[in-house]
Amino acid sequence: MLQEVHIEGQLYSGLGKGSFFTQVDWVKKGVYQICGFEPFPGTLNLRVSKEDYDFVQSIRSQGSSLIPPDPNFCTARLLKANIQGIECAIVFPEESVWAHKDTLEIMAPLYMRKALGVEEGDIITVKIKRKVDPKTIIFDLDGTLIDSIQVFYELGDRIAQELGLPRPDREKMRLCMNHGKDPWEALIPGGVQEREKLLEKGLMLDRSLFKDTYLQNCRLFPWAKELLWRLHEKGLRLAILTVGWELDLIQSLFEDAQIRLHEIISVIHSCAKKAQKDLALEQGILEISKAMGIKPWDCAYVADAVVNIEVGKRLKVFTIGTLTGIATREEMLQASADLIGSDAKAVLEVIGTN
Repeated sequence: MLQEVHIEGQLYSGLGKGSFFTQVDWVKKGVYQICGFEPFPGTLNLRVSKEDYDFVQSIRSQGSSLIPPDPNFCTARLLKANIQGIECAIVFPEESVWAHKDTLEIMAPLYMRKALGVEEGDIITVKIKRKVDPKTIIFDLDGTLIDSIQVFYELGDRIAQELGLPRPDREKMRLCMNHGKDPWEALIPGGVQEREKLLEKGLMLDRSLFKDTYLQNCRLFPWAKELLWRLHEKGLRLAILTVGWELDLIQSLFEDAQIRLHEIISVIHSCAKKAQKDLALEQGILEISKAMGIKPWDCAYVADAVVNIEVGKRLKVFTIGTLTGIATREEMLQASADLIGSDAKAVLEVIGTN
């Protein structure tokens, strides 16, 4: 399966060596055979972040070899790319002759500065498609592996009733959860009198009601056990990334489904509730990948909310949006999820099994 990844880089002038290299006959012929165009004299040089440079280096093997007939020239690889609809290619010279360790050198069929209307220092986005082969699958819990979203709405109704407030707007609650905002904004809006006192009382009610209500009414989706075991038996390492969960609560739900949690889940990371959710999730993915000894882009991330997908996209994780929770298909499309499935079983499409 392919994933489209966007890399941003700052345009700058190189050493001028690209003009000679791109006009050598065997280079022109090779680029045409591989990419379907003859390169314009020179390369477009983009300075990128270390993370993006490392990512592109990690997929250079997916490019095609450009082999010289003369041993005095170095071999290179070409990785097809696209900039604003213009087909181009990133060129990777041999490591021994690569002058810059923070630069993408791009060959194109025309003078890109003029075609794009860009100048020195401008930011340019390069689109690359890479083959995906995840080593680790990271799962969200609520709405992804656990059928629980309705319980959050019902708890909101109950807390509002206890506080003497109108029933909260469920669509507002959904949007808050979908985009990583505090659902208390929907439950106790900013204009409510004595909001701080109500919020404090509401949090106390939440702490007293949540655990028992959750355990009584929430279960793993019926297919979750089989899915997790199939992935585990396939040799994939599995992780859970969630917010505000206690380990004993997770263990109880998995035990109810007759799953030995630590037998199939390698890492469980629970972010603090008070943390800004997108930053907390980003840190969680980084810590999980570090614990697994891999890079974030070697993971697939399965989740039901837009905020999770957006965080995964920032880290070049392969994102799988499920429709068993709070986001709609249209919202997942807008968030550019790499794959959208009716449920988390869509992950099987990525690893090539049914």
